[in-house]
Amino acid sequence: MPKRLLAIHLLITAALAGPLQSADKDDSTGEVSYYHQIRPLFQANCQGCHQPAKDKGGYVMTDFKSLLAGGDDEGTAIVPGKVNESA
Repeated sequence: MPKRLLAIHLLITAALAGPLQSADKDDSTGEVSYYHQIRPLFQANCQGCHQPAKDKGGYVMTDFKSLLAGGDDEGTAIVPGKVNESA
């Protein structure tokens, strides 16, 4: 599995396995927030190369539709609710 797909898989698995701690998250719901928890990880670790200006591997991770769609090689990157079918 290519490194970027492994990284995405690990981030999604971590998000689904249990809530991450965040100072600005409402812990009363126990739900994972894409905006407060997942998006910052992508911004810090992935979007430097996977943005419209660079789109390494044809994979843009700056908007949700492109994040799901995937890049040049793997087809659909994320199938909501189906971790095993996601690249």
